[in-house]
Amino acid sequence: MNRIFFGTGIYGVERAAQAYFGKPLDQLSIAETAMLAGLPQNPNFANPVSDFERAQARQRVVLERMRDTGVIDAQQH
Repeated sequence: MNRIFFGTGIYGVERAAQAYFGKPLDQLSIAETAMLAGLPQNPNFANPVSDFERAQARQRVVLERMRDTGVIDAQQH
C-alpha cells in the first residue's frame, strides 16, 4: 500500500491520508478511508482535490461495497 499512486504525486496510503485529510491513517473516519480506497483504481479521475464530486461518487461505491460485503453495517454506512 505504500507504493500505490494516490494522485497528485502522492504514493502510499499513509501519505495520502496526511495529504488529503491532514491526519494519520489510523485517525481517518470510515468515509475518509472509503475515499482513499477509491483512489487507486483511477487516481486522476476520482481525485478529491481536482474533482470532489467524482471523488464522492467513487466513495459512495466503495461504501456500498463495504456494506454489501459486511465490512460495515447499515448504520455505519
